Amino acid sequence: MRPQLDTMPKVIMGILCIWLSVVAILPLFGYNIIAAELMAIEHFNPERESYYLYVVRSATFMMLAFFGLNYLRRRRPLSSVAPLLVFVNFVIFFGVLYQLLSFSFVLHHWLVIGFHFPMSFWLYRQNIQESKTIFTNDW
Repeated sequence: MRPQLDTMPKVIMGILCIWLSVVAILPLFGYNIIAAELMAIEHFNPERESYYLYVVRSATFMMLAFFGLNYLRRRRPLSSVAPLLVFVNFVIFFGVLYQLLSFSFVLHHWLVIGFHFPMSFWLYRQNIQESKTIFTNDW
């Protein structure tokens, strides 16, 4: 039987996961939350040249929320490659969304997103391979 998490850490982790998810998704709708200014919500319209910063920011926050929710579910990553796989998948997801929302076709940006697909597939294969061998010597 698994040990139970205390209620207060669960609540704190749940609030943190919700906050990280909202901060990751809100820029897609033209808003930004700034925690350093006491959670100020501001309207913004980022320049296309800085989209990569928002893609990385959103992917990072969603990855943290993903693993926070896995912590609440008492699930651990099956391999050390899992965080990289999750991050690359969120970079692809948010990269495509930001490109679609910008209503512009910049070939260089789409090529960079396209480069992440084989990287994601390779990391997926590494994750499967490592998860099969990570617990072989534990018993």
